[in-house]
Amino acid sequence: MAFTSLGFKGAGKPNGVPAYNPTGVYTLGGVQKSTDSQVMKYGVVVCSDPVGDDGIFSVGAIVTVGVASVFDLSVTAAITTNGNINVDGTVIAVTTSGQGTTSNLALAIRSATYARWTPSGATTHAIFTAKALTVYTTPVIDWGTTGGAGTIGTTEAGTVGTIPRGIVIYRPDIAMNDVAKPDYILQGAPLAIAYFGTIWLAIWTKVASGAIDPVIGCVVIAKEDTGVIEFVVAGAVAPSGYYKLANCKVVSVSADTNGVLLFVNI
Repeated sequence: MAFTSLGFKGAGKPNGVPAYNPTGVYTLGGVQKSTDSQVMKYGVVVCSDPVGDDGIFSVGAIVTVGVASVFDLSVTAAITTNGNINVDGTVIAVTTSGQGTTSNLALAIRSATYARWTPSGATTHAIFTAKALTVYTTPVIDWGTTGGAGTIGTTEAGTVGTIPRGIVIYRPDIAMNDVAKPDYILQGAPLAIAYFGTIWLAIWTKVASGAIDPVIGCVVIAKEDTGVIEFVVAGAVAPSGYYKLANCKVVSVSADTNGVLLFVNI
């Protein structure tokens, strides 16, 4: 396997080397979450919403289960003119004979299929539960000229869950924007995340209970709140406050400045 070295910054700061493959480099780009109070250092594990695709990351390897958004539509006026309504991108044909009551109109809305929602409810209500355990925006409803109407209330705002997504790799074009900050990303600046392939880590810590210097066959762990990578003996479980990177392993350990070569599959 060939490697593309990104070099070191400063005095041996953590750096990453993404694996090369015929279709390109396995990296996932994004930015640090604006509300994240942690320092986004190179060589740490970061997490994000399991279903999110906005490229927003937070420091750490914390695994939390998200909570699905839920909204309750209360139909307040029935159909007075035949036509179509648009419920969050789904077009529903309605008629005065079929949906001439608020209950029947709510039933038609509940019976439709939606990209984002699983519908439910009874009588004059249509409840929209997000298909993913995360935060969704309120369903948008266009009643057109049909005369239908309703109000939407928030039953559950939802909560964004988190899972480990990758390791922050060294980006010289970003790091050198501020020579006084050679080992971490500036808040809001772009970052590159390695989630599959091999990376070099120049330094590591041994703070966790039972932590060791890396050896081939050992277990790779990451601290839940800081994402700092450490190592414990083969067969060990992650100690309290740490997450086991189950699909990651030590490929090589170098006695010089290269440090440890990890295969990453997060």
